[in-house]
Amino acid sequence: MVQQIFVGDAARLLQCNNLHTFSDVWNVQADWFEPPNASRGGWSGACRVLLKTAVGGSLAVFLKRQQNHCTRSLRAPLGMPTFRREFNNIETLRRVGVPAVPALYYGEETIDDNSCAAIITVALDTYSSLDAWWPSHDDPVQRQQVMDGIAHWTAQLSRRRLQHGCLYSKHIFIRNTGAAAITVNDLSLIDLESMRRRFTINRAARMNRDQLLRRTPVLNDAEHGYLDRALSRALAQLKNTQ
Repeated sequence: MVQQIFVGDAARLLQCNNLHTFSDVWNVQADWFEPPNASRGGWSGACRVLLKTAVGGSLAVFLKRQQNHCTRSLRAPLGMPTFRREFNNIETLRRVGVPAVPALYYGEETIDDNSCAAIITVALDTYSSLDAWWPSHDDPVQRQQVMDGIAHWTAQLSRRRLQHGCLYSKHIFIRNTGAAAITVNDLSLIDLESMRRRFTINRAARMNRDQLLRRTPVLNDAEHGYLDRALSRALAQLKNTQ
């Protein structure tokens, strides 16, 4: 059985590139962006592809494909493609207003008894990862604005009992606007394959905080201290508004 989901006007965009079916998407010829990951008894890899738009422009996207790369959960005890969970998580954040990499398409099909899945997301070309942004921006005010934004969205995740699961500095992106001030809306999260819901807000908050403080090596000790306090303030503000 073939399952395909197009987000917004993505169907029109993909049709402009002769990508009408899952088979069309699965058989796109493109170089791997990085070597495919072989694990879980299968493989998973990503390609960067430039799509043409209906108005004559172009849009860079990441086409990720996987085969027999599945995960199990209480809702899917027999297993499901990890990209399905990633797509569902992206859509969850979109619905609740937490900025994340936009998804355009998700599809899956069983081919020769192999579970195959594909997801297409927009390339964040106007953004930089926190790893890349931090060394080139030494303005303490801007750095504090970024840390405040990270704390804000981390608290929003925790409020909904969501643990990101991979809250590393390389998975937090900052929009390159050139403006002096950086707002919470200039941030975006990627790599949502591991996001899951915890039983309590406190559990999600503790897991998010611990991972964020351990996995942001570009920040020094003083900055980690500021981020920790910003997280506490953001969580306290949310509790006061409930």
